[in-house]
Amino acid sequence: MNNYYNIDTSNFGSNNSIKEIIKSSDIPLSYRERKVLEYAARGLDNPAIAQKLYISRHTVKAHLAAAFRKLSAINRTNAVYIALKNKIID
Repeated sequence: MNNYYNIDTSNFGSNNSIKEIIKSSDIPLSYRERKVLEYAARGLDNPAIAQKLYISRHTVKAHLAAAFRKLSAINRTNAVYIALKNKIID
């Protein structure tokens, strides 16, 4: 458990059933970070997310990087998985 917000991620990705380990209020993702993750969860790529939110592709990438860091995610899929399982996004 050595990550930015001391989130126990040891069960993430295992075959065990995952309990709700953290609540959305425990991870202070910004509104834009959550919106970018929601669109990523729907399968949109960075240019499409940028178009939807009227921001640049570089800004999308920055929001994703911040979300990865806050969630201790190793990639886009892992970040979406953690956010969905912990009800940070719908």
